[in-house]
Amino acid sequence: MKIRKLFQRAAALALAAVTALSAVPATTAFAAGDIGTISFTHTYDGAGNAIRYNSSANIGGHTAGGTGEYKYRMYVDGETAFCLQPGVPLKTGNTLAKASSNTWNALSADQKKAVGLALLYGYQGNSGNLSGSDDEKWLATQTLVWEFVTGCRQAASPYSQTSTTVYSLHFGSNYANSGARAAYDQIVSFMTRHSTIPSFMSAGKKDITKELAYKDGKYSLTLTDSNGVLSEYSFTSSDSNVKVSKSGNEKSWR
Repeated sequence: MKIRKLFQRAAALALAAVTALSAVPATTAFAAGDIGTISFTHTYDGAGNAIRYNSSANIGGHTAGGTGEYKYRMYVDGETAFCLQPGVPLKTGNTLAKASSNTWNALSADQKKAVGLALLYGYQGNSGNLSGSDDEKWLATQTLVWEFVTGCRQAASPYSQTSTTVYSLHFGSNYANSGARAAYDQIVSFMTRHSTIPSFMSAGKKDITKELAYKDGKYSLTLTDSNGVLSEYSFTSSDSNVKVSKSGNEKSWR
């Protein structure tokens, strides 16, 4: 339930915060009529080296990246933001207005939800569980945002990559950017498991209703999750006489 609520908040934030020049502030949603100002900084990997583009690509008539060019991180009013249009030129001092992005409005409902999911499991909602520097986590998330917006990744589960065009801008043989790529892989893994629930909850209503067996003076039940996601769930009981425990992929009631 917590995961579902977090995703709804992340998706709602993405919907509310899209701006005139197609940027999504990661944490700040503008009030009606508000204007935000863009700024940029260099990005650095965990060793302190400046992050550079691996390659360039023509996307939607705009040239994005450039082999060896510095990768800049975007902010709106000092808050981390994510660009929606690769290759569209923006400069420090440009201003943004709320809810006026044709690019965002043109996205499908699935694409908008997928961007929200990337923010949830990426820099915005899950930074503490990702490896790498702060900039590497941001770049990993930005890559996925671009993939969903440009159609380089499917916007519905299992969110498969359909083209490496965006991916190759940041990761490849020229500049591996391995720290950001590791965070990217982690986010993708989280996303692909987003809709996976414990196997014993996957059947119909009648099949998931289980009866505790009486043995040795007590009632008990143990269920095994073959999907391997039980460790990502927590369980409680509203009845103090019922004890719920979890060990590996097994859940027990006593």
